[in-house]
Amino acid sequence: MDIVARRTLSSELERQATHAPDTVVLIFESVLGSHQQFTYREFDKRVNQTAQALKTLGVQKGDRVHIHLVNCPEFLLTWFAAARIGAVMVPSSPQAHPEELAYLIEHSESRVSVTEPMLYDTVAAVRSQCPALVHVVLARTAETPTETLAFDTLVEAASADSPCVPLDPSDEAAML
Repeated sequence: MDIVARRTLSSELERQATHAPDTVVLIFESVLGSHQQFTYREFDKRVNQTAQALKTLGVQKGDRVHIHLVNCPEFLLTWFAAARIGAVMVPSSPQAHPEELAYLIEHSESRVSVTEPMLYDTVAAVRSQCPALVHVVLARTAETPTETLAFDTLVEAASADSPCVPLDPSDEAAML
């Protein structure tokens, strides 16, 4: 019995965005009390923009994208965006020590790391040990050190068009 067929994480999101566009898929409340909500249509559009932003950073099918975030919309957006362009999502624990993080980023050969201000120092501390790491993207802030890029700035400047990368259910999608 083939329960997966030709479905991928990306295709399932696209299907839901078509069949239930106004259904709320994500509600997030930060520890500071800010609130975000996405319908399938909104989430799918933002995933497309995030995927396009990753492509502008040179991420291609098969490349690794490291995610070093607490639970937040940007974690899911980056995961789905990586899946949409055939990149492999490599998550790490926000509690990871620098040695653990360096090992993970270096051995996965991640090209991009997406993190946030309260976790940035750990990524910055290991960046020089990870030669494949080209970009560090900082989410959940408008202020970024010169050696980083702002998540929202990249995503908002990106096209909402689907990146149209051919995907197969047998493609790698995550390194857990």
